[in-house]
Amino acid sequence: MGWILVVCCFLTFALAFTALLQWGLAKRGMAVHEHAENLRHNKPVAAKPVWEWMKRTNGRIGRLGGRTKDGKLAHFLKASGVPIRPQEYIVMRVLSMLLTAGLLYLVFHHIPALVLGAVAGVCLPRWWVGRQRMKRIRKFNSKLPDFIVILIGSLKAGYSFMQALKSAEEEMDSPFKDEIRQVLKEMQYGSSLEEALADLLERMPNKDLELIIDAVVIQKQVGGNLVAILEIILQTVRDRMSAQQQIVTLTAQGRLSGIIIGLLPIGVGSLLHLIDPSYITTLFHSTLGLCLLAGGIVLELTGFLFIRKITRIEV
Repeated sequence: MGWILVVCCFLTFALAFTALLQWGLAKRGMAVHEHAENLRHNKPVAAKPVWEWMKRTNGRIGRLGGRTKDGKLAHFLKASGVPIRPQEYIVMRVLSMLLTAGLLYLVFHHIPALVLGAVAGVCLPRWWVGRQRMKRIRKFNSKLPDFIVILIGSLKAGYSFMQALKSAEEEMDSPFKDEIRQVLKEMQYGSSLEEALADLLERMPNKDLELIIDAVVIQKQVGGNLVAILEIILQTVRDRMSAQQQIVTLTAQGRLSGIIIGLLPIGVGSLLHLIDPSYITTLFHSTLGLCLLAGGIVLELTGFLFIRKITRIEV
């Protein structure tokens, strides 16, 4: 019953902390709305203690990330499409660390399990957001030829580049639609075309997109036939994607071999444990067995990374 009480206390603390955070964010939103109304009606704006406290708290939490100052964490979250801010992301990692560490310690009652759970809890949100970011970038890259086709058609019809971007925003799906809308919004807030496109490239790193941005910037500065350049880039993008698909097909056997080799020791060990547990438990109760397990894990990871490096060919 003791561990159940500990779990209930921890969940109560997590829920209370989350509720306090949501209350603070809602309070800040109300303060921002009130501030905007006062400015619209030319009323004097008085400093709110809660608003000042939330500003200081958000600043402290933001500095904990180490990367929020220069905007890298914000760009990372925007590129993933996850609708959270850097401060909320940091709080999520802290809560994940506490929850995972507490659960593993309650299950195994060992300090190494506590440390392992803390490390895993910190890394899990980062891994999940990074996975969402890579999925979004791959989807963005797959729609790049369609985007270039829309730009070419709009420019041939006599549209300006800004009008071509708005046309692409109306016709494209997410995430391209969201990213183009973000570019247009940044330009409405005072950013130049070069700065808005540079932010887009930082959120969605792609060599072909970099070619498009360079062509647009050069054409804006010195002039030139942008349509002809985009047609050449379009053909390059299609050739690159075709070659990439062929490489994926040709390296499928190598990638499958890596997965099988990585899972084979786990499968054999589980089978031996089902046949006779004494064959396997010796590895976990002796110094030599633990050293052999550690060596096997290191060799497995090394082989997996080597196979992954060999089968990953960039075009």
